[in-house]
Amino acid sequence: KVINQRRGNTINLLLAEKDLMLDLEFTAWDYDVLLPEDGIIAHANHYVSPKFTHYDNNKREIESSIVRYARAVELLQGIEGKAGVDDLKRILADKGICTEFPGAGLYQNWGTFRRLIMIPAEKKLMISNPSDGGAYKTYTL
Repeated sequence: KVINQRRGNTINLLLAEKDLMLDLEFTAWDYDVLLPEDGIIAHANHYVSPKFTHYDNNKREIESSIVRYARAVELLQGIEGKAGVDDLKRILADKGICTEFPGAGLYQNWGTFRRLIMIPAEKKLMISNPSDGGAYKTYTL
């Protein structure tokens, strides 16, 4: 059902259950399925699928996103075994990933609004507001 929904913009959905992770990357008119590489799946704000990379045309936004994506992959690769909640909190708080709002100019509204961690097996969603101290609030779904 998700794939056939009307969209007006790009969307990225990370889907996970017990032993399966995949990333659905959407344009307004198409989609692609991304699978983990070496057990790792990450995403930032640029297209990862080769099918869509030619649509990324804002150089400043894409460069920043590519750097943040590479940093996330690097930190995930450094974890032995499965990543835990504390690992994910540390990664999402990393200054190479969590960007502060510059406060002026054309990109004054660019930055990390929220950090999200989902724990499907426990039906939990954890949300952090970096500009409000970064503490996570946990919601049971």
